[in-house]
Amino acid sequence: LQKLQTEEAELLFDFFIKNTKGENYVKDAFYKLYICKKINNNKVSFQITKMLIKQEGCDVSETDKKALKFANLEVEPNINLLKSMLLMDGGYFIQADEVLKSIKFNSLNNLRNKTEYYYRYARVFESINNIDKSVEYYLKTIELQGDESYYFAPNSCLQLGYLYKKSNKNLALFYFNKVSTYKKHEYKNSLDIKAKIAIKQIDVQ
Repeated sequence: LQKLQTEEAELLFDFFIKNTKGENYVKDAFYKLYICKKINNNKVSFQITKMLIKQEGCDVSETDKKALKFANLEVEPNINLLKSMLLMDGGYFIQADEVLKSIKFNSLNNLRNKTEYYYRYARVFESINNIDKSVEYYLKTIELQGDESYYFAPNSCLQLGYLYKKSNKNLALFYFNKVSTYKKHEYKNSLDIKAKIAIKQIDVQ
């Protein structure tokens, strides 16, 4: 999936769903199956799959929670943002950058997609060690998201904390503490824990 080999991935996720005996990662599998069908432009099938995310499996794990939150969104995701997310998750940052360059910001018609656009670019810039640009786009992400419950802003705060950890500990602490102020996003537990660990490490030093 992270190589955008969506047809092969679709077969494997479908196999998992049909053969698993448990309830964990079922919603996540349907979510990833939805992504495959969305990229492959199987319109009828991906709408049914989105419905099944809500109906099947449980939402204990963070990946399943993310899948359920996605399924409850009223807005449709941008296909190229989905592709860039997958490529970055797989470490294919150059390819992700190429996909992002094909997106016109003004064509994104909702706040979530616009916020994600800035966040994905921040991650790409950080991956190629363009720290000034990555900071700029993390800050754009935080500003644009406002009080919405996306995971983009809290994770941007976490990454900014890491970036400032050596050069400006006070600023790092500010952003690490800001992570926990975001509510009801799908990665709240893990991001809050990472921020708390980072704060303790600074206090020890």
